[in-house]
Amino acid sequence: MDTQFDDTIPHYSRWDQDGDEYVRSSADWCARCARALSEMSPELSFEQALELAQELSLDDTLRTCPPELVAEDLHHTRVRPGQ
Repeated sequence: MDTQFDDTIPHYSRWDQDGDEYVRSSADWCARCARALSEMSPELSFEQALELAQELSLDDTLRTCPPELVAEDLHHTRVRPGQ
């Protein structure tokens, strides 16, 4: 039975239940990812890092991860010439 208080009951998302971080906007996700990428790879300009972050954000699986974690994973798995 519905009551007048049903609308005030908090509805928890799976993010709250799992304790995962949720970044609301793609712009915020891209900025954080680009910042992390440029810190880990000084050879990248911030503009290049931002372009890469925007490409990464198009992947739904990556977009659900914290942007710093995505940048760190990319940094560790990137193939470097001569190594």
